[in-house]
Order: sequence, then structure tokens, then C-alpha cells
Amino acid sequence: MRRQFKKSLLPKEAPKKGKYYTQRKSKERKSSMLRILLCDWRRQYGEDFELEDFAKAIGVHKGTAKRYFYGYPPHKDYHWPIARYFAPYTNCTEEILFEDIRSTYEEFKAS
Repeated sequence: MRRQFKKSLLPKEAPKKGKYYTQRKSKERKSSMLRILLCDWRRQYGEDFELEDFAKAIGVHKGTAKRYFYGYPPHKDYHWPIARYFAPYTNCTEEILFEDIRSTYEEFKAS
């Protein structure tokens, strides 16, 4: 048998509904200039370009490397390996390619 309680303690009306907030996903911005730059280097590489080899050479997963060609900016630590990978196929030195990608990245971050 249940114990009785004072009914005067019960609330008179239902509590108001609160607002439900959903977590917003932070939108990663894309850089059209970085996309154009990397796609141009890939075009200069030729038909022998393999995404898996590129990803292995710079030390990232294949999906991450694929995102770079969609315009998502690579981390600063990967600018030099990317420049070093494309240097033999673009008739430029590693330093020039590194400066290109770094300046484009800095412009993107400033905007």
C-alpha cells in the first residue's frame, strides 16, 4: 500500500517548455584560391597522379588529401611536404611552391 502525501505540494500548472538548442557544427571555410592552386599542380603532375601516393607522401589519410583538392586548407605543417611533393613535376623549386601555398593560405586566413 502506498503512503499518502499532501496534494497541496503539487504544482498548479505544468512547467513552461524550454527552448531546445541543437549543437551547431562549425562550418569549415573553403578557399577557392587554394583549390585552384592545388588542382593546377595536380594537372601539371599529369595523368600519373595518384591520390593515395600523394597522401602517403605528405603523411595524411586519403580522405584528408582529397579534401585539400576541394578547397579545404591544409594545416601549416603540411605546406612544406605538399610543396616538396609537387616540385619535381611543376618546373619550380620547393621554396617557390612553399611560398605560393603559404601566401595563399595567409590571404585566406586574413579574410
